[in-house]
Amino acid sequence: MKKFQYLQSYVHKKPLTSFPAALHVFFPASSQEIKQCEQYFTGGLPKELAVFYKEVGFGFVYPEASQRLFNRIISPSELMELSSREATMLPFLEVKEDIYMFIDYTGSIYWQHERIATDIRDLLDKMEQRLTFFLRGSSFTLSLLA
Repeated sequence: MKKFQYLQSYVHKKPLTSFPAALHVFFPASSQEIKQCEQYFTGGLPKELAVFYKEVGFGFVYPEASQRLFNRIISPSELMELSSREATMLPFLEVKEDIYMFIDYTGSIYWQHERIATDIRDLLDKMEQRLTFFLRGSSFTLSLLA
């Protein structure tokens, strides 16, 4: 069984003319784009992120739950644009414009240099319980909701 099988119903194979009212909205990443991304980085892609791209793709996590946060898993091509080849942590989820969560090569997820989830599945589970669980009350993180 695929690790992210439970997200398959949220993957849209065709372009959308409007944003659906759905828990998540994902678009498939092409195998060519994923392969190019894996070759771009010195260490390849973190395995967890490679599996997510292959099984699900990229797109929006809980788009209707928060009007103020993007919660957008970026595409492989955007990942290459944002990161150096030698990066040890990669931006993969855009919380708000130009503000990202990062994934390392073990699959752990980071927000402001703090490990907040063991992997992507753990992150999504925590976001399901409380979408903004990673916002701890600092003036910076609270300003994201303003």
